[in-house]
Amino acid sequence: MAVNDNLLVCTPLECETAEEMLASMEKAKAEGADLVELCIASMSLSHISEVDKLIKRRTLPAIVSFRLKSSRTLSKGGCYNTCMEVLKRALELDVEFVELDYEVASDVNMAEYLYNRSNSRIIVSSYVNGGKPSTEKLGDLIACIQATGADVIKLDICVDYITDLAPVFTILTHCQSIGAVNTIVRRPMDGKLIGYNTDCEASISAIEDALRERRVSNNGSPHSTSPISGRIFALVGAGGAGRALAFGAKSKGARIVIFNRNYERAKALADAVSGEALPYECLENFCPEKGMILANASAVGMEPNPHQSPVSKEALRAYDLVFDAVYTPRNTRLLKEAAEVGATVVSGVEMFVRQALGQFRLFTGGLAPEDFMRKLVLEQF
Repeated sequence: MAVNDNLLVCTPLECETAEEMLASMEKAKAEGADLVELCIASMSLSHISEVDKLIKRRTLPAIVSFRLKSSRTLSKGGCYNTCMEVLKRALELDVEFVELDYEVASDVNMAEYLYNRSNSRIIVSSYVNGGKPSTEKLGDLIACIQATGADVIKLDICVDYITDLAPVFTILTHCQSIGAVNTIVRRPMDGKLIGYNTDCEASISAIEDALRERRVSNNGSPHSTSPISGRIFALVGAGGAGRALAFGAKSKGARIVIFNRNYERAKALADAVSGEALPYECLENFCPEKGMILANASAVGMEPNPHQSPVSKEALRAYDLVFDAVYTPRNTRLLKEAAEVGATVVSGVEMFVRQALGQFRLFTGGLAPEDFMRKLVLEQF
């Protein structure tokens, strides 16, 4: 069900039964609503099939939400479990939007569903209490919410005066083109919070260094330019890590081709970096030339599914280097099979270490104790 990009009118629906929800949806549609919020917590659910029926029979694009504080479920544990079940099912059914409380979005049991979603856009919301919000508190909260992979951040803030919302609008970003931030630092000159993305430099520098080492070990001379320049950079995934890799590779002159289960997301990112998007199914047979770079920025191969790989071992013969942003496990099936066919491999753990070194420099203005930090991280993986 298509959603246009213009101003939309959304009608929240709070009803006890699926039939009442559907009737209210028809009324909202007749009165000009563009989409509805299905507030599932207002329903007296007896079985998850009621949610299935509601979503499948919707006549408008929908936001599916389950607000823990407004649930009719009496037991706190039962309420949370029902919330998880409802939102997971909404993601499986590809509803247009799914809204999650930050507490739910950051739950490890929800991570696989968020990463593997096909078409749903994720709204992560948080209630900010305690009066006028500080820039420090908002900066920390926004960074945490972004880490969940949210497409939209929703903050519910209660203030006495509209001017008390100023901190929200002073959190600036240097990563507007990338569209993802993992580090927020207060600028000394004026106190404003500035957003950075250290994943971009971390991943690309790790790939470049590995390619340079490969060339030297093969008795070649070092590259005078980036070893990524001019190469086909096949990217799997179009989320936050994917965007960092795409913009980083673009800055180095790579030819970017993006594969994602949701083709529209791949196309949007490809357009942003002057690249090409292809259907996910084309990845297996994609081989326009030898010596390409493959970067996996999806959750394929991540715990609890380490047996998975985005591409077969045979197809990996077309690549000089394979990078996997997944770092649990450290040595993924993708990396094992790539090494077996002779490709240079770069683990997500290396990106993890390098982005932390970048964060340390931003936070302190000094150089991080790289050997010590690397040793600590590698001991954990």
